[in-house]
Amino acid sequence: MHIMIRLLILLAVIWSGWWWLAATFIDRGADGWLAARRGEGWQAQVQPIATKGFPSKFQTQITDLSLADPEKGVALRLDSATVSAPAYWPGYVTLALPSSPIELDIAAITHLFRVQNGTARLHLHPGASLQLDHMQTRGGAWQWNTRQGNALAGDDWAMQVAQNPAVIEKYQFDLQITNLRPGEQLRTLLSVPSDWPLSFEHFSADLAVTFDRPWDRRAVEDQRPQPRRITLQDAKASWGPIRLVANGDLIVDDMGIPEGAANLLVENWTELLELAVAGGALPANIRPQAQAMLGALANMGGDPTRLDLSLRFAAGEMYLGPIRLGPAPRIVLR
Repeated sequence: MHIMIRLLILLAVIWSGWWWLAATFIDRGADGWLAARRGEGWQAQVQPIATKGFPSKFQTQITDLSLADPEKGVALRLDSATVSAPAYWPGYVTLALPSSPIELDIAAITHLFRVQNGTARLHLHPGASLQLDHMQTRGGAWQWNTRQGNALAGDDWAMQVAQNPAVIEKYQFDLQITNLRPGEQLRTLLSVPSDWPLSFEHFSADLAVTFDRPWDRRAVEDQRPQPRRITLQDAKASWGPIRLVANGDLIVDDMGIPEGAANLLVENWTELLELAVAGGALPANIRPQAQAMLGALANMGGDPTRLDLSLRFAAGEMYLGPIRLGPAPRIVLR
């Protein structure tokens, strides 16, 4: 019995020592990381960081965080966040987001995000690089606002990201959003009819993205990994009379210019054509020709309300079927 008690005391001492060393490493590591960013010209401010949670976990409260990288024109501000991990392995990280606005500045444009009960659970590979193995994010009602007003909003949302063990630069993304709602500024821009539903009946997407390198701590400290191949396995959206199903495969070059095609199945395509013209995606002067060509393609399929199309990206241009839409967007993560 005495041996058992001594053994338990020894284990408690070892565990306490491990917890204290790890908590000290976390606090000093966070302070050192912020100091290193300041040395690179960043603006980095935060209230003093302290890790608690003994004996079962490490829980670090972050308060009044402000980060800005002037060189890339990116800045982040948030009131608070909680980072926690089980004491047996700090690489299983849970990030609890605040319900107060999260402010993100990209290229002089301010974006404000609000989310209820937002969490992100990250599993990181052992090692100094903290490479991402997989991640689960979810939350309740959310809003994305700009200085001009609400851009998008929704109810419950969930996204899973998983690294491909055979190709470590490749990640699988699965996204679902309940009641996705375009904001008033977007509805006005697209001239959405007032009798259209406020929210999407369905919105989901499954895709695999191969980057130029894996996601790890360098994504925050240096440059974000850039997409080099995007395989859209299945995307579905329903909004008012429009039903959209898409899949495709794109290769992205070093400049962010995509090459490839996405297959689109659109129900009630004339409604979508009206929105494309109203929103400026399709020039109004080619609307009659576009409607005539698309109508002919729909009739060939046997259902004049249903359209199978290919959205092609070639030589820096974007085409919807035979119709040139203009320059292809650059796919670059800043």
